[in-house]
Amino acid sequence: MTSRERVLAALAGQPVDRLPHFEEFMPGFVERWRAERAVPAELDIRAHYGTDITILTPEEGVFAANAAVLDRQERRTIRRDAWGRLLREQAGSWFYEVLAQPAATADECAALEYDDPLDPWRYQGYEQQLAGCRQQQLAGFCKIGGPFLRTTFVRGETEYLQDIAADPEYARLLADKMADHLIAVAVESLRRGGELVQQIGASMWDDIAYNNALLISPRSFERIFLPGYARIVQACKEAGARWFWFHSDGDIRALLPCLAEIGVDLINPVEPRAGMDVVALARQYRGRLQFVGGVDNSGVICGGTPDEVRAHTAPIAAAARRGEGIIIGMHSVESDVPVVNYETYWDVVMAS
Repeated sequence: MTSRERVLAALAGQPVDRLPHFEEFMPGFVERWRAERAVPAELDIRAHYGTDITILTPEEGVFAANAAVLDRQERRTIRRDAWGRLLREQAGSWFYEVLAQPAATADECAALEYDDPLDPWRYQGYEQQLAGCRQQQLAGFCKIGGPFLRTTFVRGETEYLQDIAADPEYARLLADKMADHLIAVAVESLRRGGELVQQIGASMWDDIAYNNALLISPRSFERIFLPGYARIVQACKEAGARWFWFHSDGDIRALLPCLAEIGVDLINPVEPRAGMDVVALARQYRGRLQFVGGVDNSGVICGGTPDEVRAHTAPIAAAARRGEGIIIGMHSVESDVPVVNYETYWDVVMAS
Protein backbone atom coordinates (compact mmCIF):
# COMPACT_ATOMS: atom_id res chain seq x y z
CA MET A 1 0.00 0.00 0.00
CA THR A 2 1.09 3.58 -0.55
CA SER A 3 1.02 5.95 2.41
CA ARG A 4 -2.06 7.60 0.98
CA GLU A 5 -3.89 4.29 0.60
CA ARG A 6 -2.79 3.19 4.06
CA VAL A 7 -4.11 6.32 5.80
CA LEU A 8 -7.40 6.29 3.91
CA ALA A 9 -7.91 2.61 4.75
CA ALA A 10 -7.10 3.15 8.42
CA LEU A 11 -9.51 6.08 8.71
CA ALA A 12 -12.22 3.99 7.07
CA GLY A 13 -11.63 1.12 9.51
CA GLN A 14 -10.31 -1.16 6.76
CA PRO A 15 -7.31 -3.54 6.92
CA VAL A 16 -3.82 -2.09 6.34
CA ASP A 17 -0.50 -3.71 5.47
CA ARG A 18 1.16 -1.90 8.40
CA LEU A 19 0.16 0.81 10.82
CA PRO A 20 0.28 4.33 9.39
CA HIS A 21 2.13 6.82 11.59
CA PHE A 22 2.75 10.56 11.76
CA GLU A 23 5.66 12.53 13.13
CA GLU A 24 7.32 15.83 12.32
CA PHE A 25 11.10 15.74 12.69
CA MET A 26 12.65 18.92 14.07
CA PRO A 27 16.04 20.07 12.68
CA GLY A 28 17.89 19.28 15.91
CA PHE A 29 16.80 15.65 15.83
CA VAL A 30 17.61 15.32 12.13
CA GLU A 31 21.16 16.58 12.80
CA ARG A 32 21.50 14.12 15.68
CA TRP A 33 20.20 11.25 13.54
CA ARG A 34 22.57 12.03 10.69
CA ALA A 35 25.54 12.20 13.05
CA GLU A 36 24.74 9.02 14.99
CA ARG A 37 23.68 6.92 12.01
CA ALA A 38 26.16 8.38 9.49
CA VAL A 39 23.45 8.56 6.85
CA PRO A 40 24.04 10.16 3.43
CA ALA A 41 23.18 13.84 3.24
CA GLU A 42 20.63 13.22 0.48
CA LEU A 43 18.61 10.69 2.53
CA ASP A 44 15.27 12.16 3.61
CA ILE A 45 14.39 11.20 7.17
CA ARG A 46 10.65 11.13 6.51
CA ALA A 47 11.09 8.74 3.61
CA HIS A 48 13.56 6.63 5.58
CA TYR A 49 11.07 5.99 8.39
CA GLY A 50 8.02 5.92 6.14
CA THR A 51 6.04 8.74 7.74
CA ASP A 52 2.65 8.52 6.05
CA ILE A 53 1.09 11.95 6.57
CA THR A 54 2.36 15.32 5.44
CA ILE A 55 1.01 18.76 6.32
CA LEU A 56 0.72 21.14 3.37
CA THR A 57 1.14 24.79 4.32
CA PRO A 58 0.22 27.86 2.27
CA GLU A 59 1.33 31.29 3.46
CA GLU A 60 -1.59 32.35 5.65
CA GLY A 61 -0.13 35.42 7.37
CA VAL A 62 -2.43 38.43 7.19
CA PHE A 63 0.47 40.82 6.45
CA ALA A 64 2.82 38.42 4.70
CA ALA A 65 3.45 40.77 1.80
CA ASN A 66 5.36 43.11 4.13
CA ALA A 67 7.39 40.48 5.96
CA ALA A 68 11.09 41.40 5.95
CA VAL A 69 14.37 41.12 7.82
CA LEU A 70 15.12 44.60 9.15
CA ASP A 71 18.46 44.02 10.86
CA ARG A 72 20.77 41.01 10.97
CA GLN A 73 23.82 40.63 13.21
CA GLU A 74 25.95 37.64 14.09
CA ARG A 75 23.72 36.32 16.90
CA ARG A 76 20.56 38.44 16.55
CA THR A 77 17.94 39.18 13.92
CA ILE A 78 15.18 41.79 13.93
CA ARG A 79 12.38 41.07 11.49
CA ARG A 80 8.76 41.85 10.69
CA ASP A 81 6.86 38.58 10.39
CA ALA A 82 3.87 37.58 8.26
CA TRP A 83 1.50 38.67 11.05
CA GLY A 84 2.89 42.20 11.24
CA ARG A 85 4.81 41.62 14.46
CA LEU A 86 8.29 43.04 15.08
CA LEU A 87 10.40 40.16 16.44
CA ARG A 88 13.86 39.82 17.95
CA GLU A 89 15.37 36.36 17.41
CA GLN A 90 18.56 34.82 18.78
CA ALA A 91 20.60 32.42 16.64
CA GLY A 92 19.90 28.80 17.57
CA SER A 93 16.86 29.63 19.70
CA TRP A 94 13.37 28.25 19.06
CA PHE A 95 11.71 31.21 20.82
CA TYR A 96 11.63 34.91 20.03
CA GLU A 97 10.77 38.20 21.68
CA VAL A 98 7.83 40.24 20.38
CA LEU A 99 8.90 43.88 20.28
CA ALA A 100 5.72 45.33 18.77
CA GLN A 101 2.33 44.31 17.41
CA PRO A 102 0.93 45.61 14.11
CA ALA A 103 -1.57 47.82 15.96
CA ALA A 104 -1.07 49.76 19.18
CA THR A 105 -4.71 49.97 20.32
CA ALA A 106 -7.87 47.89 20.22
CA ASP A 107 -9.53 50.27 17.75
CA GLU A 108 -6.51 50.16 15.44
CA CYS A 109 -6.48 46.36 15.57
CA ALA A 110 -10.16 46.13 14.64
CA ALA A 111 -9.58 48.50 11.70
CA LEU A 112 -6.64 46.62 10.19
CA GLU A 113 -7.10 45.52 6.59
CA TYR A 114 -5.66 42.07 5.94
CA ASP A 115 -3.78 41.13 2.78
CA ASP A 116 -5.79 39.36 0.08
CA PRO A 117 -6.02 35.65 1.05
CA LEU A 118 -6.24 34.66 -2.63
CA ASP A 119 -3.02 36.31 -3.82
CA PRO A 120 -1.19 33.70 -5.93
CA TRP A 121 2.16 34.24 -4.16
CA ARG A 122 0.69 32.69 -1.02
CA TYR A 123 0.49 29.32 -2.76
CA GLN A 124 3.85 29.11 -4.55
CA GLY A 125 5.48 27.00 -1.84
CA TYR A 126 2.23 25.11 -1.35
CA GLU A 127 2.22 24.07 -5.02
CA GLN A 128 5.72 22.68 -4.59
CA GLN A 129 4.58 20.73 -1.54
CA LEU A 130 1.67 19.33 -3.54
CA ALA A 131 4.08 18.06 -6.17
CA GLY A 132 6.15 16.30 -3.52
CA CYS A 133 3.06 14.84 -1.90
CA ARG A 134 1.89 13.48 -5.24
CA GLN A 135 5.28 12.05 -6.14
CA GLN A 136 5.74 10.31 -2.76
CA GLN A 137 2.07 9.22 -2.61
CA LEU A 138 1.60 10.63 0.87
CA ALA A 139 -1.62 11.53 2.67
CA GLY A 140 -1.57 15.33 2.62
CA PHE A 141 -3.75 17.56 4.79
CA CYS A 142 -3.76 21.25 3.93
CA LYS A 143 -3.20 23.46 6.97
CA ILE A 144 -4.45 26.71 8.44
CA GLY A 145 -4.04 28.14 11.91
CA GLY A 146 -7.01 28.86 14.14
CA PRO A 147 -8.88 32.01 15.19
CA PHE A 148 -7.54 31.98 18.76
CA LEU A 149 -3.81 31.66 18.20
CA ARG A 150 -3.68 33.65 14.98
CA THR A 151 -5.60 36.53 16.56
CA THR A 152 -3.10 36.63 19.44
CA PHE A 153 -0.40 37.12 16.82
CA VAL A 154 -2.12 40.28 15.60
CA ARG A 155 -3.60 41.66 18.82
CA GLY A 156 -0.97 40.39 21.27
CA GLU A 157 -1.37 37.39 23.57
CA THR A 158 -1.81 39.32 26.83
CA GLU A 159 -4.05 41.91 25.20
CA TYR A 160 -6.28 39.31 23.58
CA LEU A 161 -6.68 37.27 26.73
CA GLN A 162 -7.73 40.48 28.49
CA ASP A 163 -10.21 41.17 25.67
CA ILE A 164 -11.71 37.70 26.09
CA ALA A 165 -12.25 38.33 29.80
CA ALA A 166 -13.34 41.96 29.68
CA ASP A 167 -14.95 42.50 26.27
CA PRO A 168 -16.12 39.22 24.73
CA GLU A 169 -18.05 40.96 21.96
CA TYR A 170 -14.87 42.66 20.76
CA ALA A 171 -12.94 39.40 21.11
CA ARG A 172 -15.61 37.66 19.00
CA LEU A 173 -15.37 40.37 16.35
CA LEU A 174 -11.61 39.78 15.98
CA ALA A 175 -12.05 35.99 16.01
CA ASP A 176 -14.68 36.12 13.30
CA LYS A 177 -12.56 38.46 11.18
CA MET A 178 -9.64 36.02 11.46
CA ALA A 179 -11.93 33.07 10.72
CA ASP A 180 -13.05 34.75 7.48
CA HIS A 181 -9.44 35.10 6.37
CA LEU A 182 -8.55 31.52 7.30
CA ILE A 183 -11.63 30.13 5.54
CA ALA A 184 -10.58 31.83 2.31
CA VAL A 185 -7.05 30.39 2.58
CA ALA A 186 -8.34 26.89 3.38
CA VAL A 187 -10.89 26.82 0.57
CA GLU A 188 -8.32 28.03 -1.95
CA SER A 189 -5.85 25.41 -0.70
CA LEU A 190 -8.44 22.69 -1.21
CA ARG A 191 -9.28 24.01 -4.67
CA ARG A 192 -5.64 24.03 -5.72
CA GLY A 193 -5.05 20.60 -4.20
CA GLY A 194 -7.94 19.00 -6.06
CA GLU A 195 -8.65 15.36 -5.32
CA LEU A 196 -5.11 14.86 -4.02
CA VAL A 197 -5.96 16.97 -0.96
CA GLN A 198 -9.76 16.90 -0.94
CA GLN A 199 -9.91 13.10 -0.56
CA ILE A 200 -7.70 13.47 2.53
CA GLY A 201 -8.77 16.75 4.10
CA ALA A 202 -8.00 20.00 5.86
CA SER A 203 -6.42 20.74 9.22
CA MET A 204 -6.65 23.61 11.69
CA TRP A 205 -3.88 24.16 14.24
CA ASP A 206 -4.94 26.33 17.17
CA ASP A 207 -3.11 25.76 20.46
CA ILE A 208 -5.76 26.70 22.98
CA ALA A 209 -4.69 24.73 26.07
CA TYR A 210 -1.76 23.91 28.30
CA ASN A 211 -1.04 20.71 30.21
CA ASN A 212 -3.62 21.18 32.96
CA ALA A 213 -6.55 22.97 31.33
CA LEU A 214 -7.74 25.27 28.57
CA LEU A 215 -6.19 28.72 28.29
CA ILE A 216 -9.72 30.15 28.45
CA SER A 217 -12.93 28.85 29.99
CA PRO A 218 -15.14 26.44 28.03
CA ARG A 219 -17.90 29.05 28.22
CA SER A 220 -15.67 31.69 26.60
CA PHE A 221 -14.61 29.21 23.95
CA GLU A 222 -18.20 28.37 23.06
CA ARG A 223 -19.24 32.02 23.02
CA ILE A 224 -16.30 33.55 21.15
CA PHE A 225 -14.62 30.83 19.07
CA LEU A 226 -16.95 27.91 18.48
CA PRO A 227 -19.09 29.75 15.87
CA GLY A 228 -15.98 30.53 13.81
CA TYR A 229 -14.72 26.99 14.22
CA ALA A 230 -18.04 25.67 12.94
CA ARG A 231 -17.91 27.96 9.91
CA ILE A 232 -14.35 26.83 9.12
CA VAL A 233 -15.24 23.14 9.33
CA GLN A 234 -18.38 23.61 7.23
CA ALA A 235 -16.56 25.65 4.56
CA CYS A 236 -13.78 23.07 4.27
CA LYS A 237 -16.20 20.19 3.92
CA GLU A 238 -18.28 22.07 1.38
CA ALA A 239 -15.03 22.65 -0.55
CA GLY A 240 -14.48 18.89 -0.68
CA ALA A 241 -12.44 18.00 2.43
CA ARG A 242 -13.19 14.38 3.36
CA TRP A 243 -11.72 14.66 6.86
CA PHE A 244 -11.20 17.61 9.18
CA TRP A 245 -8.26 17.51 11.59
CA PHE A 246 -7.99 19.71 14.68
CA HIS A 247 -4.66 20.23 16.44
CA SER A 248 -4.12 21.73 19.87
CA ASP A 249 -1.43 20.95 22.37
CA GLY A 250 -2.52 20.45 25.96
CA ASP A 251 -5.62 19.14 27.68
CA ILE A 252 -8.60 19.78 25.40
CA ARG A 253 -10.87 17.06 26.77
CA ALA A 254 -13.48 19.68 27.71
CA LEU A 255 -13.80 20.68 24.04
CA LEU A 256 -14.09 17.24 22.46
CA PRO A 257 -17.92 16.97 22.60
CA CYS A 258 -18.49 20.31 20.85
CA LEU A 259 -15.71 19.66 18.33
CA ALA A 260 -17.34 16.37 17.40
CA GLU A 261 -20.71 18.11 17.13
CA ILE A 262 -19.49 20.68 14.58
CA GLY A 263 -17.96 18.00 12.35
CA VAL A 264 -14.32 17.71 13.42
CA ASP A 265 -13.15 14.16 12.61
CA LEU A 266 -9.55 13.89 13.86
CA ILE A 267 -7.83 15.15 17.02
CA ASN A 268 -4.06 15.69 17.24
CA PRO A 269 -1.57 15.37 19.00
CA VAL A 270 -3.31 13.79 22.05
CA GLU A 271 -0.58 14.48 24.61
CA PRO A 272 -0.27 11.99 27.49
CA ARG A 273 1.43 14.58 29.71
CA ALA A 274 -1.78 16.62 29.48
CA GLY A 275 -3.97 13.72 30.60
CA MET A 276 -4.95 12.79 27.06
CA ASP A 277 -5.00 8.97 27.07
CA VAL A 278 -5.43 8.14 23.40
CA VAL A 279 -6.66 4.57 23.91
CA ALA A 280 -9.29 5.61 26.46
CA LEU A 281 -10.40 8.60 24.37
CA ALA A 282 -10.67 6.53 21.19
CA ARG A 283 -12.97 4.12 22.99
CA GLN A 284 -15.01 6.91 24.59
CA TYR A 285 -15.55 8.70 21.25
CA ARG A 286 -15.73 5.66 18.98
CA GLY A 287 -17.80 6.54 15.93
CA ARG A 288 -17.55 10.28 16.66
CA LEU A 289 -13.83 11.15 16.67
CA GLN A 290 -10.56 9.54 15.64
CA PHE A 291 -7.14 10.41 17.05
CA VAL A 292 -3.71 11.06 15.52
CA GLY A 293 -0.82 10.82 17.95
CA GLY A 294 -0.94 9.63 21.54
CA VAL A 295 2.74 8.82 22.12
CA ASP A 296 4.55 10.80 24.82
CA ASN A 297 7.22 12.80 22.98
CA SER A 298 8.20 14.85 26.04
CA GLY A 299 8.43 12.15 28.72
CA VAL A 300 9.28 8.54 28.15
CA ILE A 301 10.51 9.04 24.57
CA CYS A 302 12.99 11.67 25.78
CA GLY A 303 14.10 10.23 29.11
CA GLY A 304 13.01 6.60 29.23
CA THR A 305 14.91 3.43 28.45
CA PRO A 306 14.18 1.48 25.27
CA ASP A 307 12.23 -1.04 27.36
CA GLU A 308 10.11 1.77 28.80
CA VAL A 309 9.53 3.18 25.31
CA ARG A 310 8.47 -0.26 24.12
CA ALA A 311 6.07 -0.73 27.03
CA HIS A 312 4.54 2.72 26.44
CA THR A 313 4.12 2.31 22.69
CA ALA A 314 2.85 -1.27 22.49
CA PRO A 315 -0.68 -0.74 23.93
CA ILE A 316 -1.30 2.24 21.62
CA ALA A 317 -0.06 0.30 18.59
CA ALA A 318 -2.23 -2.67 19.56
CA ALA A 319 -5.33 -0.48 19.79
CA ALA A 320 -4.50 1.09 16.42
CA ARG A 321 -4.09 -2.37 14.88
CA ARG A 322 -7.50 -3.38 16.26
CA GLY A 323 -9.05 -0.50 14.34
CA GLU A 324 -10.04 1.55 17.38
CA GLY A 325 -9.72 4.92 15.64
CA ILE A 326 -6.04 5.72 16.21
CA ILE A 327 -3.25 6.71 13.85
CA ILE A 328 -0.22 6.42 16.07
CA GLY A 329 2.34 9.21 16.31
CA MET A 330 4.25 11.50 18.60
CA HIS A 331 3.81 14.87 16.83
CA SER A 332 7.22 16.59 16.92
CA VAL A 333 10.45 14.67 17.39
CA GLU A 334 12.75 17.18 19.07
CA SER A 335 16.51 17.28 19.55
CA ASP A 336 16.23 15.81 23.08
CA VAL A 337 14.81 12.52 21.77
CA PRO A 338 17.53 9.84 21.66
CA VAL A 339 17.72 8.21 18.25
CA VAL A 340 17.59 4.77 19.83
CA ASN A 341 14.32 5.66 21.57
CA TYR A 342 12.70 6.90 18.38
CA GLU A 343 13.80 3.77 16.58
CA THR A 344 12.48 1.58 19.41
CA TYR A 345 9.10 3.28 19.04
CA TRP A 346 9.30 2.84 15.26
CA ASP A 347 10.19 -0.84 15.56
CA VAL A 348 7.11 -1.45 17.71
CA VAL A 349 4.88 0.36 15.20
CA MET A 350 6.31 -1.55 12.26
CA ALA A 351 5.93 -4.90 14.05
CA SER A 352 2.34 -4.32 15.16
